Amino acid sequence: MIKVKERTQAAITQPEVIKDFLCPLDSQLKELIRHTRAVVTALVHSEKQDDQLLIVTGPVAITDSQETKACAEWIKSKNSPYSGDPYTIEKVKLGLFQPTRHLKVLMNANVTHLKPHVQSRSASCALSSGSNHTSYSSTGALSSEPYFLSKGLVNARQQLVQICNSGVALAGSMDDPIAQVYFNDLFSVGIAPRLCGRFLVDVASEGTHAVGFHSRADELGFVQRDCVSSCKSPRSYLTVMNLGQVGVVTTVGNSDTFIAVNLKEVVVAIEDFEQRLVRDLDQDVKLLFEVGRVTSVNFKSRLEMIKLVFRSQWLKKRLLGFMIDSGEHYIHKERSSAPGASNNGGDENEGQVEYSPISEELSQSPKKTSVGNFMLKSLVASYNKLSLSLKPRHSSAQLEPLYYADKLISEIGRMVEQARA
Repeated sequence: MIKVKERTQAAITQPEVIKDFLCPLDSQLKELIRHTRAVVTALVHSEKQDDQLLIVTGPVAITDSQETKACAEWIKSKNSPYSGDPYTIEKVKLGLFQPTRHLKVLMNANVTHLKPHVQSRSASCALSSGSNHTSYSSTGALSSEPYFLSKGLVNARQQLVQICNSGVALAGSMDDPIAQVYFNDLFSVGIAPRLCGRFLVDVASEGTHAVGFHSRADELGFVQRDCVSSCKSPRSYLTVMNLGQVGVVTTVGNSDTFIAVNLKEVVVAIEDFEQRLVRDLDQDVKLLFEVGRVTSVNFKSRLEMIKLVFRSQWLKKRLLGFMIDSGEHYIHKERSSAPGASNNGGDENEGQVEYSPISEELSQSPKKTSVGNFMLKSLVASYNKLSLSLKPRHSSAQLEPLYYADKLISEIGRMVEQARA
């Protein structure tokens, strides 16, 4: 006899309570988000082929608060200091991670995705083009809870608010229609999963920000008809309101839409894809190319694929930007931990594990004799060496996606520079 466990249910705080009282946005942050939404909307509708490009990068799924902060610092360093918008940093830090002109870099803030638990180092993980546009297919088992459930809605929202306040704009996933009610006011752009249902099209038609619909290379006509075109028309539907009640929403329609498509699928049959562009898509629909994760193995091939996009008259005309998976690790424990031996431009101590404050206590002790000072300094030095040896370090392999994502973004920036020259 099969025993079926009874499912558990727990009431959660209403969206309005969390958004307006527990974790509200101040007027300055609201204005910053409105500004970036306007920037993205302008790029979606721009007719200039050499205009600023959109780059969406970051981890596939947010899983660690410290790594996420470090990722935000890296993305902040990539935004151009001469673009004049509020999302840039005042000082450009020297080293490997340099700002790139003519690119608007947003962070992929996926708090609703499941992180794969890889059971062994040899387990293979790759970007999947299935129903979830940035989900993983893995030999390991998926975790049972996304970040916003494991950490709590308030904590997850507070972390995203901190990232926005630091000057980094967010691109949010629309794969969970209920969870996105708690976060949609933070996103500058949303990306719906492949083969999204009618409800997500309804939500996208609200018009609060630009929305990208994920598509396979051979499904452009379907996505154009059932998603992009449908989203432009006013719609009425049932949804969860901010007070937690179900209500009827009537939208105004959203013309700020684009299509996200896998870069490799496009390049494999580029001539056929160009024909589909002309035949199936409206002339004003732009494309965000999903590059996936870049490593030392596939960097050159991915770079060549991107060059093909710039060489193609039809693809370049439709080009909105690129989506790049930069991995889960962003904290440099030591300068030699990443390829190129460079710092990511963030606080070197941020996110590091502190095992004990004993060294600080010793250094703040009253002055001793010269012999006592010598012994004290020796003890502190020995302790610091031991503490450093205990600190976890990311290997070069773990930081490799970040290094090559940064390198690829810089190469894309140079291509745009050459196109504008």
